[in-house]
Amino acid sequence: MGIPSERLDYTIRAILPRVRAIIYIALSIVLSIKLIRHILPDPPYEWRPEPSPLCATELYTVRNGDTCNSISVMHKIPSHGLWEGNKNTIPWCNVIQPGMVLCLPPSCDVVHQLQPGDTCESIEIDHADVLNGATFLSLNPWLQNYQDCEKLHLNPELAGTVYCLGIQGGYFGSPQNAWNPVSLKNMKTGERGRYGLSPRGNAFGLDPCVAHALKKSVAVANGPPNFGSGPMLKGTISPASNRTDFWHSH
Repeated sequence: MGIPSERLDYTIRAILPRVRAIIYIALSIVLSIKLIRHILPDPPYEWRPEPSPLCATELYTVRNGDTCNSISVMHKIPSHGLWEGNKNTIPWCNVIQPGMVLCLPPSCDVVHQLQPGDTCESIEIDHADVLNGATFLSLNPWLQNYQDCEKLHLNPELAGTVYCLGIQGGYFGSPQNAWNPVSLKNMKTGERGRYGLSPRGNAFGLDPCVAHALKKSVAVANGPPNFGSGPMLKGTISPASNRTDFWHSH
């Protein structure tokens, strides 16, 4: 059975006033908001430049033709460090674009761009004079272990192929390697203080084992790192040395 037409007309006539009231209220709200915005003055606008990326070293703006490798070679930085410090900008080195602002990591003074056939061992042999006794892995710690040396040529598009052959941020200590051995035998009490030794022959600030080694008249004089342990002179110490190896006397 259908709804009688008279009843349907009555229902529609009863609903229409409510619908009109709802529409009227909605339009009133919209018009009121527009009127208020028109009357009230616009808030003062203060221009603020975009903040520069937080960078403790130096910022570089990418130019046409730049790549992670070319930037790394130009500034003597590891390409992995460039990528690691700018992951939010360059998730992969192969997406680098002109106009990007990158934070450059500390320079390592000497870099090597990977060549076909390079391995950790071959790089150490070819650049032994530059490495000065340091290992390739110690200067590029993200490689972690020698197994990663087999992966030097994998995924160059991720982090580039430029590696450090020097310490990032530079070296600390004596700028020159000097032998300058000084005999501890028969050294006077006042002279021992010059080399950090107490009147009893112990060393201030040194590990007890080190102090014991000195007391036993062992050789602690060492030369440049690339010479291994340097001259093993019994009962001598080199103040300018940057390494310490100890041998007990017999």
